Amino acid sequence: MDAKGTSRLGIRYVKECSDPELKLLLNQLIEMGDMLAPANVGDVFGSVTKQGTILRTKNQPTQPTPATTTPVATILPFQIIDATVPGTTPVANLRVTYGLVNAITPTLDGTSLASASPPVHNLPAAGTYRVYLKIDSSASVVTVQVAIGPQPADDASFGYNTLGEVDVIASGAGFVVQAIRNAKVSSLTFVRCASAVYYWGQQ
Repeated sequence: MDAKGTSRLGIRYVKECSDPELKLLLNQLIEMGDMLAPANVGDVFGSVTKQGTILRTKNQPTQPTPATTTPVATILPFQIIDATVPGTTPVANLRVTYGLVNAITPTLDGTSLASASPPVHNLPAAGTYRVYLKIDSSASVVTVQVAIGPQPADDASFGYNTLGEVDVIASGAGFVVQAIRNAKVSSLTFVRCASAVYYWGQQ
């Protein structure tokens, strides 16, 4: 309030009022207006950001622009991943992520899926490849199989479970993966109940 009893916004404070409580309330509202108003119009600046135009006062620091984060890809058990080597003669490959069947870690081409250097399987020709688990009847050995053509039927010696399919097409002087269709994205449980009856479930 200046010497004339006027706020910075030019509003006169109430000096005379028959109701003291009303007088106090009105003067408090005038003071709040002063507190919310900048010292003068020249103290307001505009900042143009990706979020739009932001108004700030002279003494108010500019808010930093939020950092842009890159979403982290989620890798799931038994997920088929494109491991093609690019180039003028591309080489189509696939990889299968780590997963368990009961407490067993499967192998792909003789190498454990849990290896520090995960196994990579080559896809040497165009076509649709079936990727599946093969488990022996004693449920002690599990392998990942990759082949063009239908998946074998269960029998007294082995059970099978589809992980997905991969389409490979010619590209330049080589081959590339065109599409992957994952059928399983979790570790699995396995039970053999009869000579050729196998039950699978998600862990």
